[in-house]
Amino acid sequence: MLRTMKHFLLAVLLIAFAGPSFAASATYGVTVQKIVNAYYTGKTVKAMLLTSSYTPDADAHDFVDDIVAFEASGTGYTAGGQTVTATITLDTATNQVRVTFTAPVWTSSSVGARYLALYFDIGTNSQDELITVIDNGSTVTSSNSTFTFDITAPLVFTY
Repeated sequence: MLRTMKHFLLAVLLIAFAGPSFAASATYGVTVQKIVNAYYTGKTVKAMLLTSSYTPDADAHDFVDDIVAFEASGTGYTAGGQTVTATITLDTATNQVRVTFTAPVWTSSSVGARYLALYFDIGTNSQDELITVIDNGSTVTSSNSTFTFDITAPLVFTY
């Protein structure tokens, strides 16, 4: 069973490009899209705010329990973050499968965060798989106002 997104992506690469007696000449976009769709289907994606004390480590951080100590807190923000919607699209012109996410919005909040972590809410912090972390560049705060973390760049799988 695949434990993390990293394991899943490694499996996709192995399926697409490896083999004991042949080398793939082409990977088909529809297949990549179906694999990504299958991985996201039935899973809840959540957005968690992190403070500037957090240092991203894509090699060591696999699950929410690796980062939860750096979660932001404040009025109007609920621990664990908020559910966002993932949309998966195939772009045959650029040979890419893109995953875009709705921007999380916390109304009437007083909170500050530099990072936004997206993760699959599986059940417990030791099971909740990290997808990606987005760096705002500096801490953004709200004071009894709306806090929005814009997610402008999609996750991209090139085939």
